[in-house]
Amino acid sequence: MLHIRPYTPAERDDVFSVCHKTGYFGEDASIHFKDTVLFGTIFVSYYIDNEPENAFVAVDDDRTIGYIVGTADTLFQKESFDRAVMPNILKRLFTSTVFRHPKDALFLLGLRGYDHFEEALYAENLLDDYPAHLHINLLSGYQRRGLGERLIRTFEDHMKQKRVPGIHLITSTLNTKAVPFYDKLGYRVVRELPNFLWDKKSPPGTKSLVYAKTL
Repeated sequence: MLHIRPYTPAERDDVFSVCHKTGYFGEDASIHFKDTVLFGTIFVSYYIDNEPENAFVAVDDDRTIGYIVGTADTLFQKESFDRAVMPNILKRLFTSTVFRHPKDALFLLGLRGYDHFEEALYAENLLDDYPAHLHINLLSGYQRRGLGERLIRTFEDHMKQKRVPGIHLITSTLNTKAVPFYDKLGYRVVRELPNFLWDKKSPPGTKSLVYAKTL
């Protein structure tokens, strides 16, 4: 039976797995990045470890097949990330990844320009109107069955209870399934930015799309 419920720590490994299997523009990231634990640590651990009250999972019987996580206060999340997550990233990177998956380590160590990306992302007081953000991932076999919309609605209702005025998120022009999905749910593109994380592994012209919605 498919249903949505609040996240519990017992689902941590499953959430990491879903994150990795959907981490390349909605497709399996293992083609470019092998270390599931490091990938999950970077992209989802902050939310489920530090703001689990804002995390919800989609479940098929007892199997976690999707999730939505986020924060009501992006500035707080940004300020907390280095303290809460960076030690775990560095520990995994230099005690495991560099030996087991050296290409992953080289990929991360070769990233440049995030400060410029973030500066453009949050320009023009984006966070005044849309202080919350979310990340949603759903295994491909469970997409187009209404679960994604249910996850979004659950998160939006949760943010409304917190009196959050708006939400933003980031996707890509390459994620052809996500773009019409967000359009349908009332999100609109507020800016286009150069692709960052997968820049060297993506087709030329790929853009990051910043979507936002007033609650």
